[in-house]
Amino acid sequence: MSVSHRSLGAAHVSVPPARDVLRLNAYAAIALGVVTLFMSVPIGRALGLGGRALPAIAGLAVLIFGVDELAIAVGRRVRKHYVLPFAAVDLVACFAGLVVVVEAGPALSAGARAVIALGAAAFGWFAYADLRAMRSL
Repeated sequence: MSVSHRSLGAAHVSVPPARDVLRLNAYAAIALGVVTLFMSVPIGRALGLGGRALPAIAGLAVLIFGVDELAIAVGRRVRKHYVLPFAAVDLVACFAGLVVVVEAGPALSAGARAVIALGAAAFGWFAYADLRAMRSL
């Protein structure tokens, strides 16, 4: 006789479908990529980079990442080995946002710090949600 986890009093937590998590993650990445492209000059100044090239390249990379993620979420059968790289990149994006807030904190306005911190928190949540959604595959 097998014992289910529900009989042990564990709370049931529903796992969202991986396709839905990837789609929402893709929309967030596309939005962040576009905002980073448009805000590359202030971001470059705040980080002391002297120009907008590096933030613009980062914004373009995030935008391409989001489009790729959306293509996988919409067009193919989602498999675990599709989801894991996106979770890893989301985790890196989370830590990168935290580094920007810490390193460029005094040079950024309070609103800019809050937006970057919220973006980092969102990507941290997406990394967690991607890993949880892999259970449904």
